[in-house]
Amino acid sequence: MKRNYISCLIAASIAATALSVSAKQISPLIFNSSAPQNDLVGSLSARVQFAQSQIIPASPKEGERQPTLTSLRKSLLLVQPLQADGVTPMVVEARDASGKLLGTLTLSPPSALPETVYHLAGVPEGGVSFVPESGPTAVISSSADLAKLSDKSGAFLKDRLTGRALVEIQTADGRWVRDIYLPVSPELEGKMVRLRSSAGYNSTIFYGERQVTVARGQTLQFKFAKGQWFREGELENNRITYAPDTWSGELPAGWIQPGLNLSVRQGNFSGELRDIKVGAPGELLLHTIDIGMLITPRDRFAFANDKEAHREYFQTIPASRMIVNQYAALYLPEVMLPNGTLLTDFDPSEGGWHSGTMRQRIGKELISHGIDNANYGINSSAGEGEGSHPFVVAQLAAHNSRGKYANGVQVHGGSGGGGIVTLDASLGNEFSHEVGHNYGLGHYVDGFSGSVHRSAEQLNSSWGWDSDKRRFIPNFSPTRTNEDACLDGQCQPPFDGRKFGFDAMAGGSPLSGANRFTLYTPNSAAIIQRFFESKAVFDANSATGFSKWSSATARMEPYQHTIEGIEKIDAPMDALSEAGLSALLADYGLVRVAMWDGRWTRDIRVPVASADNRGRSLTIDHGAGYNSRLFINGKEIVVNRGFKKSFTSDGQSWVEVSPIDTKVARKPEQFGVPVTTLVGYYDPQGSLPSYIYPALHGAYGFTYPDDSNTLSGNDCQLQVETRDGLQRFTLANHRAASTVMNKFHINIPTDLKPSQAAVVCNNRTIAEKTLSSAPTDISFSVYGKALPAKANEGCIVSNTTGAQYCLPVGSRSGYSLPNWIIGQEVHVDAGLNAKVLLSDWDNLSYNRIGEFVGSVGTNEMKKVKAWNGQYLDFSRPRSMRVVSN
Repeated sequence: MKRNYISCLIAASIAATALSVSAKQISPLIFNSSAPQNDLVGSLSARVQFAQSQIIPASPKEGERQPTLTSLRKSLLLVQPLQADGVTPMVVEARDASGKLLGTLTLSPPSALPETVYHLAGVPEGGVSFVPESGPTAVISSSADLAKLSDKSGAFLKDRLTGRALVEIQTADGRWVRDIYLPVSPELEGKMVRLRSSAGYNSTIFYGERQVTVARGQTLQFKFAKGQWFREGELENNRITYAPDTWSGELPAGWIQPGLNLSVRQGNFSGELRDIKVGAPGELLLHTIDIGMLITPRDRFAFANDKEAHREYFQTIPASRMIVNQYAALYLPEVMLPNGTLLTDFDPSEGGWHSGTMRQRIGKELISHGIDNANYGINSSAGEGEGSHPFVVAQLAAHNSRGKYANGVQVHGGSGGGGIVTLDASLGNEFSHEVGHNYGLGHYVDGFSGSVHRSAEQLNSSWGWDSDKRRFIPNFSPTRTNEDACLDGQCQPPFDGRKFGFDAMAGGSPLSGANRFTLYTPNSAAIIQRFFESKAVFDANSATGFSKWSSATARMEPYQHTIEGIEKIDAPMDALSEAGLSALLADYGLVRVAMWDGRWTRDIRVPVASADNRGRSLTIDHGAGYNSRLFINGKEIVVNRGFKKSFTSDGQSWVEVSPIDTKVARKPEQFGVPVTTLVGYYDPQGSLPSYIYPALHGAYGFTYPDDSNTLSGNDCQLQVETRDGLQRFTLANHRAASTVMNKFHINIPTDLKPSQAAVVCNNRTIAEKTLSSAPTDISFSVYGKALPAKANEGCIVSNTTGAQYCLPVGSRSGYSLPNWIIGQEVHVDAGLNAKVLLSDWDNLSYNRIGEFVGSVGTNEMKKVKAWNGQYLDFSRPRSMRVVSN
């Protein structure tokens, strides 16, 4: 009886344990359980948050740096009533700055709050047991066998699992593999893999679409069930939820603009969210190119070819649009340096991840800045240094590069800033980190308070949000290690045993395979947003070709991009004789005479105005204590401290003019077209060997008109033979630096089929090159806000996905629109010369046709007078045609 009694107790204990585990699996594990504070005005009290690249509070905590909403990017709305009610429907009404109704949205109840990226679907109903089934086991521990585990097919591991219940992988110092891939096959049902790590280096296990990192002293177990691998402990992550009692719904991108006002109603209660802060519709333009210098390109630039990686990175930044432009890989069998040295075998410098002459001069300055500057319409610049890059637009040129050096073939990486991103591993934190430097982020921004992800009640706390997958991205690891996240002697305790992450600039890393880039902290995200707001964007619809956010008016306004348009020089003090100034004025459009104490001479003798110096200018800026004498137009003028005047020759006299503005406006002629980018070095003095590099071919760029109408035969110029004839582009006539050549960087529309290029100075050809034709396998991708319609096309844009359907003038959709957009709620974007005709019936039938010009919002399409005289709703069209406007 005693034995039976004890057996019953054990059985009861097991049952109780099973029940408690079952209850634990069902009960939610809430991240943000902090007491909500009211953000509404009215009878309904609720905490309001938004989610774009990350969750944004409507009212940040005091002293907290958080991003604001990004204009024209869709947003998840989160409303948590202070008095919980998960049953009574909640409705949101949105109005714009003028009070006009944008639309009404019925929110989803708390039971439908989106899951996290850690949530697993397809879990067996009875759960997963991690007790191995009976049967033989095997151990993989030798270096040779461990190396085979990095095969992405998992073939070796699958073979070891055949006929065995469990395979144990053991790593140690000297016996280690970085990446381990688990195979997927129906015959693996019930099999287990155990990994014991005793190695100083971490290993990453890839299983399905997920991955996890294991460190020294850790043991992980995996079991294959119902067609996928499960890791022991990760099913607990299905319990994780962001906040309790929270209603949610998606606000369309078109609603997210300054002046947005939201009214929330639940039953008899209502509240209004006012003064919603909405920032600029920032844009990131990212070029990618794989470079091989004296050796073939590495072909490891994973990001460049991975559109899902593009999409994932866009989900981490507060921008409304990201464009990734692919350049064809570039192999340089010889390399010309700006000092005239031609390398054909190897670079005699010591190369490395952060070092090497070619790394700096070619990969960073000539290629990356060359791509950027060509898009700015800057034709030439100093041959060495990064100072000629204006960084007007959030435009970055990212490159993989390797080169052959005195110490062998070296791969470069690990740097970013000033429009350049030099990468080795392009998937992971290196990418997030080096791009982050371009945003103005330093290392360990604001220390612990800014660089460590925090729990919900602390400052600098947020989750990421994947708006495409509609999944939250927690700011902590999916694996329970019970570790604190510590920096500078301060620590953030884990969330239910899960360690919090670090910012990309503070040694962080992606927290799971759901997004392969590092989640920026709110502190860093706010700085990134300020960066975007400080930059202009290329804009074909702007009179200047560019637009920029105005914080004063809270809108994008035309921005005038200018570049240096006049070659100028500071005159040496021993060149202020008539002969000396004549020589300078013959070579330069502007001669500046500047004096100060310690840099002074008595006489400034300006040559007589003549046809030779017509249009040339002279500026006198006198800051010296001693007076000087200015001889000009036959007169003598006493010049003392504070004298600042400018003169321009009209060929007969020197005319006093306003201060000389050496800048000229630049507006692209073509926007977002395939380009052939020509780069190289040239020496206006003719003493160093000028050189044109092989043509670079990009899928998306900006081109400028040539300078044939203003160039003289003596001017330095790049001449390009195209299908439509010769194009000539002005180059500086003087070295920007005294010891090296200048570099040039010019975009030609690929459609013009450029075939030959030559650099000409003083009517003499100093370099020439036959140009390769553009490949057909390069492309560009757009994420977020769709590109505006071209002048001769009309588009409808899905409010749900942001995807465009465009037709050129004179075309129609056929009998009906494509299945992927038919019946969806849309808005219209018609180009300057286009008019969009829509029908709510197939085949544009029975004159049920509405006409739309320019940009037309969804609400404006819901009651439009059709050709048949009826007022119809065209916001969910079925057929379309585009005609000339």
